[in-house]
Amino acid sequence: MNATENQPRVHPPPRLLTGAAVLFWGAMTGRPLIGLALALLVESPNWVKWRWDFDEAAISRTWQLVTVLTALVLVLILLEGERAKAMPLLVTWLPALLLPMQLAQSFGMRRSMTLSSFSYFAKRRQDRNRRHGLEEPEVHVNFGNIYLVVTLVASTLGHNAEAGLFLPGLLVLGIWRFTAMPGRRPLALVAVFAMAGGAALLGQAALNRAYDWLNHFGGSGSQWMSDATHARTAIGALHDVKLSNDIVWRIRTEEGQRAPRLLRRATFDRYQGVTWRIASIADPEWPPDRFRDVDSVEPVVGEAYYLTNPRLPSDQAIAAELPRFEMRGSLRPGAAMPLPSDTASITGFELDAIERNPLGTVRVFPSVPVLHGLVLWNSGETPESPPIERHDLRVPSIERDGLRRALESAGVVPGMTAREVIARIGAWFAGEFNYTLYLSMDSPRASAADGTPITWFLESTRRGHCEYFATAAALMMREAGFPARYCTGYAVIERDTRRREFVVRGIHGHAWCRVWIEEENRWIDFDPTPPDWLALETRGDLSLRQRMVDWVQRHREDLFVWRSDPRNRLILAGVLSVPGLVVIVLVGRRLWRSRRLMVDGGGRPLRAGDTTPLWMIESAARRHLGARPPGVPYARWLAPLAGPEAAGGETLAEAIELHQWLRFDPAARGDATATRRLAGMARKLRRDLRRQRNSVAMNDVSR
Repeated sequence: MNATENQPRVHPPPRLLTGAAVLFWGAMTGRPLIGLALALLVESPNWVKWRWDFDEAAISRTWQLVTVLTALVLVLILLEGERAKAMPLLVTWLPALLLPMQLAQSFGMRRSMTLSSFSYFAKRRQDRNRRHGLEEPEVHVNFGNIYLVVTLVASTLGHNAEAGLFLPGLLVLGIWRFTAMPGRRPLALVAVFAMAGGAALLGQAALNRAYDWLNHFGGSGSQWMSDATHARTAIGALHDVKLSNDIVWRIRTEEGQRAPRLLRRATFDRYQGVTWRIASIADPEWPPDRFRDVDSVEPVVGEAYYLTNPRLPSDQAIAAELPRFEMRGSLRPGAAMPLPSDTASITGFELDAIERNPLGTVRVFPSVPVLHGLVLWNSGETPESPPIERHDLRVPSIERDGLRRALESAGVVPGMTAREVIARIGAWFAGEFNYTLYLSMDSPRASAADGTPITWFLESTRRGHCEYFATAAALMMREAGFPARYCTGYAVIERDTRRREFVVRGIHGHAWCRVWIEEENRWIDFDPTPPDWLALETRGDLSLRQRMVDWVQRHREDLFVWRSDPRNRLILAGVLSVPGLVVIVLVGRRLWRSRRLMVDGGGRPLRAGDTTPLWMIESAARRHLGARPPGVPYARWLAPLAGPEAAGGETLAEAIELHQWLRFDPAARGDATATRRLAGMARKLRRDLRRQRNSVAMNDVSR
């Protein structure tokens, strides 16, 4: 008796369930055509009669192929720029990646696989134990069950899993699987699944509510965590503000042109607590979310320019004499795009949509993971709307006394122009304040009666990060009677001379303000943060790890942009397809030669050397002889049943002789008559063996 004889019978998923699960996966992940193709493949063994005798070595090689494919797909996902979503995205593709293993199970002649086939080290240990005569129990699984579970898990990560049909579909598939198992009570299972489904629906609703609440109120953040509608600052928080050293954008200017100093992501005009927001716009032409589509022109077919500044005529927004620079980086859909405040237009970026609001914020929806294009700027015309007094001069009443004292300390007196006030405030901050990202509990603090965090900053601590300086400056300008707004974005301060480009990192995230100059009828940037912050955040001593991260990111983005060029796609497709075609041809040729035709009642012929209809009595013969020992030929194993007094009798002896002739005599190739005759004999032998087994069992019971 071998080790597998004591293993319980492994039940595969019921017929058509796996195909239904794959169709469900295709619907949830937005890949219906791929889901349909995979469903037809996984259910094809129900209609295709060819089978292969895959041994453990073949299963191990198939698993190695799947592992290599999975690693290649993960690399491609990372190269696409989906680093944060790489693992979830990889999981959604597992039903397609694991298809070779599922087909090896369903087209194989074995009911199960050993778990050691999935591990190189487990296989080595098992082979070593066998060489030393040590037996160890083997765990057998039907891969169809694993494939079914993986398919359902992959469905949960699809972008359509939020739809109302997800949970009902999952419940139907679960009920289908469990009710098909022997010994189950269908009605009880249906009741349990219905209760679980109801609890899941309630839980999902609760989680959605909690997510919405946290998204609106929760957590401390800051400008680099802001979106296009609000920026929750870290003002008043006592901790070290952590910023990433990773590259977020790369800028390359044309010869003889300068790079912008500031890239604005978003502008806000209402300060509430520690959060800056966009005030409500009374103009009915703006949508409720305050964003509307950006107009575009196409002077040359296939070359679209998005006009981000509605104040400029289209011919001026795309004029050849405008300064320009290339930008390369990544953005999530709906994020604000960092651009100079006087950007005229952009071109070359692959976008599904681009929108703007009255404050000059540009929101984009990229169609590719890596954005690359051209920015035309320095037009001299700002895109945002003129000031609205009830918003751009509004100062929270709790801040007024502290702001007035601060203006007096800065030397601001009535009658000064906006530019004079800007100069006084900037000089005061540069001379009396210090820049820091860390505020500890031992920092000088006043009681609640002494004012707000802005008051503590202006009168007590006199140190903080750019959010303190930008917020205080914007409110001080308003208190002095000049409209001001708060901006978030990046400072362009790191130059890579070897690559002739500017590098914008997360640590370069910055905040400043915009001030309205009435005499010039435009907004200007006012960066009140002391200049020494540039030296603190421009780090030349990058760690080895950071240099490696930068190298990988640069090459990933450059490769993506290169292969996105239509001229390079054909080259890349040819290079990648040759190894794949070679593997497909080699594997297909080998499978074609080793195929076996499962003969049914129609008695279709087999190839010489393949199996015969006599294999259909194997399960019945096992009840009499026990499991067939490894290495024992099938005909020799059946021989004890072929004697005159044995269960099979002389009919089995004749069937074995015909079986051997069909398998090994070249003259028997394609003999349909002999194959049909053997099929009839095999059916009769199977009935006789089962009848004799049942008779013996009845006699044992009667005794």
